[in-house]
Amino acid sequence: MLAALARTYALSGRREDALRLLSKIGRNAKQRYISPYSLASVYAGLGDKPHAFDLLTRAGRERSSDLMYLRHDPGFANLHDDPRFAELARQIGFPAEVSGPSRFN
Repeated sequence: MLAALARTYALSGRREDALRLLSKIGRNAKQRYISPYSLASVYAGLGDKPHAFDLLTRAGRERSSDLMYLRHDPGFANLHDDPRFAELARQIGFPAEVSGPSRFN
């Protein structure tokens, strides 16, 4: 839940609040599992693409089921134009995107 709140802060421009929660999440991660997908969404919201992609790659190595939402999760929309996004989607096993209107849009 802290990651979701941090993501909300990041997307609403409350950068310092998002970073403060990331610090708290980091302390919690020493005692319990924290999804790299959730953390990646915070970094994507902050515009920190390198950290977001590192964490998404880690989620892929861990075979996180959260990745099934990657293409349609609005929290990652700012990553779609980055070539690393297409490569990550390919590595996960998503089919190539078909151009044209989508029933999901």
